[in-house]
Order: sequence, then C-alpha cells, then structure tokens
Amino acid sequence: MKRRGGRYQIIATLLAALVGCTIGIVVFRSVPDRCPGWGVVYDGYGRVTCESGTIHLVPAPATHDDETHSALLVENGAIGTANSDPRAIGAKVTTNKQLRQGDANSWEVGWFVWGYEDPQHFYALLLKPNGWEITKRDPQYEGGQRFLATGEDPSFKIGTTHTIVITGNGKDGDFTVRVDGKKITRISDTERPYSLGVVALYAEDADVTFSDIWATYSTSETAPER
Repeated sequence: MKRRGGRYQIIATLLAALVGCTIGIVVFRSVPDRCPGWGVVYDGYGRVTCESGTIHLVPAPATHDDETHSALLVENGAIGTANSDPRAIGAKVTTNKQLRQGDANSWEVGWFVWGYEDPQHFYALLLKPNGWEITKRDPQYEGGQRFLATGEDPSFKIGTTHTIVITGNGKDGDFTVRVDGKKITRISDTERPYSLGVVALYAEDADVTFSDIWATYSTSETAPER
C-alpha cells in the first residue's frame, strides 16, 4: 500500500480493510483457538499469535519507502469493552523491533487503541522512541486525524516494556494517561467524544507484544496492580 502522509497510514489501512484492498488483509474472523475474545482484522502478511494472555503481532517487513505492513486485532469479548464505557483500561506494550528495512519512522511502533467504534472513530496512544502522542480518528478534521496531545519526554526505547493505564470517562471525553506509573497527560476531548467502543491492538511495520490487557467498569472497582 502507498504511504499516505506517513502517520495517517493507520487511517488509510483501516478504511481499506472495509473494502478488502489493504496489504495482507484478513477478513474479520474470530480465532477461538488462537486469540480467544479477539478478532483478527488483518495480519499484514505476517503472523498473529496469542498465548496465555500475551498477543504478538509481527507484520511482514516493509522493503520499500512506499509500502507499509500492519496488523490489527479488535477486542471481541476478551475484556468486555464492547458497548460499554470502562472507567479504566490498561496493558503492557513492548515494541520489540521496528521492521522497516532502512530508516524506520518514529510512529512505527505498537499502538494501543481504545474507544474503537469503527475505522473512523477511535483514540490511540503511541509510545515512540522520540516521545509519545495521543491521536483521535475524527472525520470532521482534515485528513481524518486530530492530535490531542504530544510530547518528547518521556521517550520510549525500542525493546523495552511499558505499562499503560488510561482512566476517565468516555462520555465526558476526560482521560488521564499514565505510563509506568507516571502521569504523562490529561485529555479533555470536548468535540464529539467517543463513549463507547472497544480496545484494539495495532502494529505498523513493527514487531509488538501486548499483555496484561484489562478493563474496569465503575468507580467502585479498583484497577489491578501492575
């Protein structure tokens, strides 16, 4: 697939998945024996494996500047985020390796996605080697993407594991994002916030592992110790 504005690739890829034209597309399928409670949308001509709650996404390496390979899983009952508004979600994420031959782009890492209603409506957190960003897929914006927050500190070295915790209220569009126990930002999304949707896991031109994925659903529940 042609790269469309670099970091906009996830948007183009997700939209293309609907019509079956993306690189390495796999028709949405539940894989009970491999990934209970998750649906593989596409695997990027690579592999998706699940074992004991650990999910490993390895799309095929991109060998040219004008191509990209991506893998996407959407939660389908594993932690119950469908049609709900969890008060807290979290996971551990490791971008084991950037797979692009030559110079990799900073956004070619694991993306932790939440509030995923459809390919045009979701939030995503990227832990990058040169910082971090939180993006929102919003068709009302030019290019379909709105950057809610970015920063250069902290940065996240490739090959290290990080613990993500996102707390808040989707109905109000108010989220606090913590990584490795440190608050990195608070988001107040007052423009069409996404109160429903599911968690999704995405890897763009990267070998990525996700584990310890969880959600809580009321203020009386306590987030797991991580």
